[in-house]
Amino acid sequence: MCGPSRSATLSGRYPPDTGRTRNDNPLPNNTTLFTDHLSAAGYYNGLVGKLHLAPNHHPFGFDWKQLMDAHYGCYNESESVNNDYFDYLRTTPAFIDNPDSVEPIASASERTLGDDLSSKEFWLGHEWVEDKHTHASWSANQAIRFFDEAPDDAPFFLNLSFFGPHHPYTTAAPWTEMYDPEDVTLPKTIGQKHDTPAFMEHSGKKYKSFENWSELTWRQYRAQYCGQISQIDHHLGRVFDELKKRDQWDNTLVVFTSDHGDSMGEWMMIGKSHMLEGASKVPMILKTPGKNPQAGTTVENITNGIDLYGTFLAAGGITKESAQQPSSRNLLPLVNGSSSDWNDETFSIIGRERNECLTMLRTKRWKLVHRSTPDSRMLFELYDMQADPEETNDLYPESKDKLETKALQAKLINWLDEQWA
Repeated sequence: MCGPSRSATLSGRYPPDTGRTRNDNPLPNNTTLFTDHLSAAGYYNGLVGKLHLAPNHHPFGFDWKQLMDAHYGCYNESESVNNDYFDYLRTTPAFIDNPDSVEPIASASERTLGDDLSSKEFWLGHEWVEDKHTHASWSANQAIRFFDEAPDDAPFFLNLSFFGPHHPYTTAAPWTEMYDPEDVTLPKTIGQKHDTPAFMEHSGKKYKSFENWSELTWRQYRAQYCGQISQIDHHLGRVFDELKKRDQWDNTLVVFTSDHGDSMGEWMMIGKSHMLEGASKVPMILKTPGKNPQAGTTVENITNGIDLYGTFLAAGGITKESAQQPSSRNLLPLVNGSSSDWNDETFSIIGRERNECLTMLRTKRWKLVHRSTPDSRMLFELYDMQADPEETNDLYPESKDKLETKALQAKLINWLDEQWA
């Protein structure tokens, strides 16, 4: 999930280890982040957009912040009070005469949720500001402002965190009209049931909420989702162009990634919080400084967002043993073509307690999913991701007694026990 994932990336530690296991609890004050290490090494650290750590007024190793955790305020008051984007909107022509209307208008679609998770207005939202005033445009503008204000005598780290792609998916013209719903590609598993035990235990209520959505509805949502992605691509391109104008592009490490994926109709699911590929697999693009002979290639190794902690320490020349975290690896050897000794497995976890969490062990071939339950039932699913990338066939019932499955199961349970030790 968003907050625990971001905490893991910043700290190099899995959520149970930091105590940040859900979106609404704070990160303990004694948690050391890679931004703290970069700052100690002389870096000037900037944050633009979504931080999603609590309390969000805390510096968290950043010297310069322009914050927008969410463009609504109906869940956590601090996200609208400590919101530099909202402060900006109040100065624009649409709101300058009625600044108190920003939060209610921004939150309108969120407030339609109620008890109906399938609320189309909640997920799709509405167009309420023109593109030049959207959070995507504002975020790019603030990133460029950071380049202006960062000191010339120090290296910089910038966490530019666009809010999207994220619901509500509707943005602004021209992005809202860019993709025709009739032309979008639907997933192979659209309209299919996924009634496996761990999935249904963890996501069954949410899953059943979308059983009556029509194909047209899914097409509309995917079209707006694609439009939001194109909007971010456009404004991110403005930031990259600015780095090139300042002759900084060739000596800057750029990482494009996300805190979680987003299902958009696969297995009749939307959003996050499950271990199917639509939510658990995220984009990861790295551009290294200088000329890299590996540029443009795809690395097939199994990695995790938590590995960015070790990657940024390595990029910043931070080698002291006290800064290292055993859970986090350095990705730079992979993008430099030195992956021969890489261990192709990783873990993922969602949950507040040991007896109700969802966990995954992912190797190059296998995905083993486990759902803990208060009554100690052992719910597992197993997928051959090479033969069955759509996750249509849960192999666990027929292979649970095989030695390879037992070895995977033991490894996952041992890891889970260590997390909650």
